[in-house]
Amino acid sequence: MELPREESWARGRRRDGAEQREFWDGWVTAEHAHFVTDPSRPHADLLVLQRPEGYEMLPGPATSPRIRP
Repeated sequence: MELPREESWARGRRRDGAEQREFWDGWVTAEHAHFVTDPSRPHADLLVLQRPEGYEMLPGPATSPRIRP
C-alpha cells in the first residue's frame, strides 16, 4: 500500500487509541530502521494507491520492463 508514512502512522494511532501509544512509538522507530537496510519497494509486483474514490492498483517496480545492456 503506497501511503505517506506520517499519514499511515497517524491512522494507526487514531485506530488503536492511547492504550497502544507505546507500541506505535516503537513501531515508527523500528520501521525506519527496517527500510534503511531492507528496501522492499523496488521488489514490489503491485502498488496499491488510495484515492478519494477508492483504491487503484498499478504494476509495481519489479514488474516494469528493464533495459539491459
